[in-house]
This record gives sequence, structure tokens and C-alpha cells, in this order.
Amino acid sequence: MNYINEEKLKERIMRRVYLISFVKKIFGMTAIKIYGSLVLLFGLYINVSIVDVFKNSIKFGSLGTTFGNLFNFYGQAFVRTELDVKVIFVLFLGLVSFILFDSVKKLPLWVLKKEHNY
Repeated sequence: MNYINEEKLKERIMRRVYLISFVKKIFGMTAIKIYGSLVLLFGLYINVSIVDVFKNSIKFGSLGTTFGNLFNFYGQAFVRTELDVKVIFVLFLGLVSFILFDSVKKLPLWVLKKEHNY
């Protein structure tokens, strides 16, 4: 009888431990940045027809333009858009860059080291 109570207690404690580790994973700093990026990406999707922007850039690119002209096209598209879209886009790029920086920072050192075997 005592053994059954200990097993049930152990099972209940382990459920709580698993729940806490699950919540930590969900609400970790990187996860919050990813959730924020998804929210901002959804905001861009609502405010901008991204498909039409890429269609226009493909039409612009089919005219034999160079990378500089395509960069100019996207720059002018950004300058001529509304303020809320600009803010959402800049925040989205910032969060994505923080996520990439955190990912690179967490890589082991041997991955970042370059070995030159000449």
C-alpha cells in the first residue's frame, strides 16, 4: 500500500516537473522573440499584399535590371508605404536579427572556428 502511494506521489511530482520545463521552453526569451516575429509578420500580411510586391519586382526584374535597380525598387517601395507598415517592417527585421544573433551565439565554438588545411 505504501509503495503505491510513493509511486503516485512520484508520478505527480514528475508531471509538475515536466509541466514547468514545458512552460520554460514555451516562454523562453528566444521563443518570445519568435512569437513576436510571427505577430509582426501577420501584421505585414494584413497591411501589405506581399504577393503583389513580389510580382511587381519580378516584372521589374524581367526588364533586364541589375541588383542595384532592384534594391532601388524595394527602397522606393519602402519609402512610399504608410508609417505603420514601416514600423512593423523595421520591428520585424530587428527581431529576426536578434533571433539570428542569439542562434549564432549559442553555437558551439568548434562550429564557428575555421580550420585551414593547406
